[in-house]
Amino acid sequence: MKIVSLIVSGIVTIVLILLFNTKMLLPAPLGQLLNPQKGLWQNAEPVNENYSAQLSFPELQGKAKVYFDDRLVPHVFADNNNDAYFVQGYLHAKFRLWQMEFQTRAAAGRLSEIIGPKALDYDRDKRRLGMVYAAENSLSAIENDPETLAECNSYTAGVNAYIESLTESTLPVEYKLLGYKPEKWTNLKSALFLKYMALELAGYENDFEATNAKSIFS
Repeated sequence: MKIVSLIVSGIVTIVLILLFNTKMLLPAPLGQLLNPQKGLWQNAEPVNENYSAQLSFPELQGKAKVYFDDRLVPHVFADNNNDAYFVQGYLHAKFRLWQMEFQTRAAAGRLSEIIGPKALDYDRDKRRLGMVYAAENSLSAIENDPETLAECNSYTAGVNAYIESLTESTLPVEYKLLGYKPEKWTNLKSALFLKYMALELAGYENDFEATNAKSIFS
């Protein structure tokens, strides 16, 4: 019986090791997700955490600070506009990095890179639609305007400042669940994000169906 128990214990141990170190259940190994030092537990935040701060980054040309009111609405104070855009990019990334990057990947037809073949049809649709081409044209116009380019560069630098501050333990929970890491932000990604939002808000042709006129002609 002791030998049988030993064999069973060994088999269970091997199964658990495989289960916790492979991607059989989730896109990321279950062991990594449950790791107390780097896993999901590290994403928990205190209910009353104060996000207000005096910000200090090498990229800032002057003083900048952010104050969050009781509704968690950020109020940014900066000595110049470009610093304000930098802080805006930093805050967007701090609270919405995965959403930002996921939507730019969606616009570029790159979702299958992270969620697999199930997104291939969606990716093909967005590539045929020419979202990247449209974003590149927008970026070309931005680069021809020095003031707008400086603002976009500051915003991008702010996003990247947050990305560079991340460690394996502080990665947003979505990256841990899907088993990948964020790419460096670029001005093209900002343009892609705007194209994606334009498509979401004004890219559908169902106005007729949404009116009473449909019932008249049906």
